[in-house]
Amino acid sequence: MVGRTNLIELALTNAISKSMQILPNILRRPVLVLAAAMFLAGFGTTYFGTTRFSMTPPANAAGITVATADPARLRVVAFGSSSTQGVGASTPAHSYPSMLQTDLDAALPHGIAPTVVNLGHGGDDAEEMAAKLPAVLAERPDLVIWQTGTNDPLRGLSVARFVALTEAGLDTFKAAHVRVMLIEPQFCKAMLDHPASLAYRDALRRIAAERGLTIVRRYDLMQEWLIQGLVSETQLQSGDGLHMGDGGYALLAQYIARLIVPTPSRALTAAR
Repeated sequence: MVGRTNLIELALTNAISKSMQILPNILRRPVLVLAAAMFLAGFGTTYFGTTRFSMTPPANAAGITVATADPARLRVVAFGSSSTQGVGASTPAHSYPSMLQTDLDAALPHGIAPTVVNLGHGGDDAEEMAAKLPAVLAERPDLVIWQTGTNDPLRGLSVARFVALTEAGLDTFKAAHVRVMLIEPQFCKAMLDHPASLAYRDALRRIAAERGLTIVRRYDLMQEWLIQGLVSETQLQSGDGLHMGDGGYALLAQYIARLIVPTPSRALTAAR
């Protein structure tokens, strides 16, 4: 079992391990000792596999350019399970879709009215999400933000079935000319206690790469936020070891807003 207080240590260890892989064996031990000393001294946030976090997405991130029939309209559906519903937030207003609404209101120029609809439902796996695709399309979204892959390993749905259902769902959205952004599972105690859960994260990353879709690498981002001190563990996650807390949802919403509107106050392209 992974203790709650060990999450920062695990995030730092993961970051250092990635960088250590490129070093000759003879150098690994000295560098590891140096990395630990630098972290304790407060210098570990810009080295050893991490860079100081910015709410601006990386340059190689696939941008979301939403083409809408009405340039004054942007309708976003947040689709997923409890991370979308907002379980773990102190109030519904602190769910990531609610805060994304606020962030988009501020980022988009006057005259574009964004609407973020929250269709998250706690506990849903890929089977249950597949049954809800008609309800998502009924909202006539320009963009669907699909958060998935967390409950499937916890409920025993096979990776193969998860992939098949996710692929079919993406085909459905593509046929309806709806853009999709994916959100992968979170970095948390419950996931760390089920090592097989990483296979679902990796499967979702492969699907995104093969289809040229933007994916929010939440698992990695949450570790960066912890290492760089943007949030504490209690701000990042709720007390149940699974769901995010207010601070984590706020950072997630800000990051997604930057993916949708890379430059604040710049209109999204309307070119359907």
